[in-house]
Amino acid sequence: MLTLLEVRCQAPNTVKQVEYTTLTRGYQKHITISPDSIAVTVEGREENKSYKRALSKEEWRTLMDCLKKVKLSEVPELKSPTMKRTYDGARHSTLTLITNETTPLTHSFDNEDANEKLLPLMKAIQKIEEKSGSGN
Repeated sequence: MLTLLEVRCQAPNTVKQVEYTTLTRGYQKHITISPDSIAVTVEGREENKSYKRALSKEEWRTLMDCLKKVKLSEVPELKSPTMKRTYDGARHSTLTLITNETTPLTHSFDNEDANEKLLPLMKAIQKIEEKSGSGN
């Protein structure tokens, strides 16, 4: 019985979804990536679009590889390199990791400038979004 409890306590959080949101006055982009799809919604003064496409297993694996050196429980405590968003000097951005736990893990930062531990994940998200283009 004790062995089972020990194994359960050591089980790592499994990331089920990655979200990236960036916004400023009059503009918002929301990207949701799950193991099988990416959905992008952009709302702005001059631009409104939404699209979704299938995500390859390789793309999902790339995202998860970016998190291998990150202790998930520390994500909410990671410091943002800058705080320009506090005075409208930059877009307010958030990375959210949805795990098998009940509380999403979030990290807020300016523009695309996440904490250095999450920069590889941010770059991978951007690359996947670019590949998605306008939904083609």
